[in-house]
Amino acid sequence: MKAGAVLLAGGSGRRMGSDIPKQYLPLAGRPLLSYALDVFQKSACIQEIIIVCETGGEERLRREILQAQDGSEVCARYPKVSAVVPGGAERYISVCHGLRALSPDTEAAFIHDGARPFVTEALIEQLSALVQRHGACAVAAPATDTVRLVDEAGCAQETPDRRFVRLMQTPQVFRYPQILEAYEALLRDASAAATAITDDVQVWQQYAPAPTPVRILDGDATNLKITTPLDMRMAELLLADYSR
Repeated sequence: MKAGAVLLAGGSGRRMGSDIPKQYLPLAGRPLLSYALDVFQKSACIQEIIIVCETGGEERLRREILQAQDGSEVCARYPKVSAVVPGGAERYISVCHGLRALSPDTEAAFIHDGARPFVTEALIEQLSALVQRHGACAVAAPATDTVRLVDEAGCAQETPDRRFVRLMQTPQVFRYPQILEAYEALLRDASAAATAITDDVQVWQQYAPAPTPVRILDGDATNLKITTPLDMRMAELLLADYSR
């Protein structure tokens, strides 16, 4: 199965207390995005990588992360990267831009937040096998705390059974033609419900033609997304453990 990856580089670093875009924030002396990029580059399951970055940041990303000094889309360190494309104002717009840039003969698309540096080759292999069998799959962490819904006033409502609660992560993986068609349909939908989309599984379920059930692979908390300074500190501790 020919598979491509759409890596979302992320926007500004303001939530990290910095004006530096998140993908360039240093983690153990390396840009944050480079960790996930290294893994997808090494994976035998991935043939092509598209990086989606903030509008206007394409050349900086090529220069500082891909180290493509001549302005080329292709660099020696990351030969699977076929394009760096500008994203949009919302995540779902950025994903659609990335999907459009994949090769037309792609069979499966891996969509991954580049701010999750601890994706592994083993996880990519497991998801690759699942998408071949089921057409759609994603990784998610089982809930360990009690989960309670609240109303608009912030008052406690019902408590879902946490045995069936998962905290969604990435990669999320789908048959390519169907997920591209789903995103194109989402972009045509001007309703308020469309802008409430927060992950790719929702897009698949609501917009894909004849969507198959999405198989969930249990992950764990180490596949964290770097959003706050505390997340960065946790990532530094994880890296220190891995290096021992």
